[in-house]
Amino acid sequence: MEGLDGLLASEQTIDPNELASLRSTSDELLIEISDYTRGLEANVDQMLKEKEKITEVIWFEVMSSIALLLLLSMTALALFIGNRRTLRQLREANGHDHLTGLANRGGFSDAMDQRVKARNPVPHALIVFDLDHFKQINDQHGHPQGDSVLKEAAQCLIKTFEGRGIIARWGGDEFVAAIEMADNSLHDIKQKLTTLITTPPSIQINGGVIPIDFSCGIALWPSNGNTVNEVMIRADAALYEAKEGGRKRFVFYSEDITARRKEQDEIRASLSRALSDGELFLEFQPQFCFSSESYVGAEALLRWRCSTSNEMIPPGKFIPIAEESGQIWAIDKFVLDEACRTAADWARRGLGQKRIAVNLSPHSFQRLGLAAIILNTLERWSLTADALEIEITEGVLLTDSQQVETNLADIAKLGVRIALDDFGTGYSNIAYLAKLKPDLLKIDRSFLKEANHHTRASIVQGIERLASTLGAETLVEGIETADELQFVKDAGCQLIQGFLLARPMRADKIAAFWLKNQQANETGNSNQSLLKQG
Repeated sequence: MEGLDGLLASEQTIDPNELASLRSTSDELLIEISDYTRGLEANVDQMLKEKEKITEVIWFEVMSSIALLLLLSMTALALFIGNRRTLRQLREANGHDHLTGLANRGGFSDAMDQRVKARNPVPHALIVFDLDHFKQINDQHGHPQGDSVLKEAAQCLIKTFEGRGIIARWGGDEFVAAIEMADNSLHDIKQKLTTLITTPPSIQINGGVIPIDFSCGIALWPSNGNTVNEVMIRADAALYEAKEGGRKRFVFYSEDITARRKEQDEIRASLSRALSDGELFLEFQPQFCFSSESYVGAEALLRWRCSTSNEMIPPGKFIPIAEESGQIWAIDKFVLDEACRTAADWARRGLGQKRIAVNLSPHSFQRLGLAAIILNTLERWSLTADALEIEITEGVLLTDSQQVETNLADIAKLGVRIALDDFGTGYSNIAYLAKLKPDLLKIDRSFLKEANHHTRASIVQGIERLASTLGAETLVEGIETADELQFVKDAGCQLIQGFLLARPMRADKIAAFWLKNQQANETGNSNQSLLKQG
């Protein structure tokens, strides 16, 4: 700029070429400055845009963090409130059964502890209740209906004792009541229990009315024990006695029950070695047929002579214990095998094929593959299926189990005879009998004790007609007198057994019995003469 000013001041003539050069230089400089300026502006603009993007990212992250923090805070608050509610519900439910609303074991124990530790504790009757056949209701109608039965049973116990004590659900279908006792309250408790058992509550299930039957055992505190636990054990022993005696009854604890339980515990312990030590054995009672005038077979009867005491233990004592302890299956297998072995021995001795009747426990009919085990036993001893007769009790029919039905059907398919023992003394579903189609109905001796001859004859002849309709035979058990023998013969019965004909005998003696009978037939001596001899 100073060069241009000097040039103008000197009034010198400006060379056009130099002026053009200066203009060109000036233009180039302006262009460079403009380019630089625009580049600088572009850089600044890019920096501003990048800053804006970074700001947006940071703002999003900040807002996201705030939202997540709020969500976590709300979740924590909800969990806190939920936990408080759950804890409150647990506190409220503590000591109570959720299904029935009664006290549970913990609630019962806490309440009894308070009563026992009171300054002047009041005597209590401790009652243990069990619902009869509850498992069958559950199995047949389902657990929701079973729950309805439990609720109804709980309400019935509440109404029965009207707030006079603590009522608890002990577990499953078992209930416990601790009832305060005053001067006359024991008599009152007996009356209430009698009413409860004789007129039980009922519930409608699937269009039918099902009674809710109770069995119960009672023990008194502190008369029957220093602690509640001791009394509860004794009440439970009384309950066991009630159930063993036929259910639907109540039993008060006595020292005799403890003695019997001790004996049962000893039997239970001895059973495990009785089989392995050869203490169990079979006796056989012959069965006679009127139409053929011959002995056609024998019933296998289980016996136990204890090696320790050298006493015979009746089956009525040890069979229920074997069933309860789960030892019955081993015993049933022994009976089946030993009976078939003995029948095979009779055939080998040339005594002819005698049918052998074996009574299996209801528990064994619940096992898978029972028919296959029976078939294997027959094959092991080279016996035909018609040589074996399986006796079942009416209790088997009460189980209402698909496995029982399958086993009975499979046994029948083998050709093994099925006999219904003690027919008429329990519960018999005629429709199920028609489906089962037993080969034999065994008429219990109790029908022979009916005093009225006409009634006795009508009952036996009615069973005969039913058997004929089902395509079955009948056998009368327990023939002990000549009058009874003549009665069943006149009634049209074909098969009999009893002490009049022969008492149960060991395997070696019954072989001699068969041989004697065979020789009598060969020499022309009729079996009627043998019957007269007893």
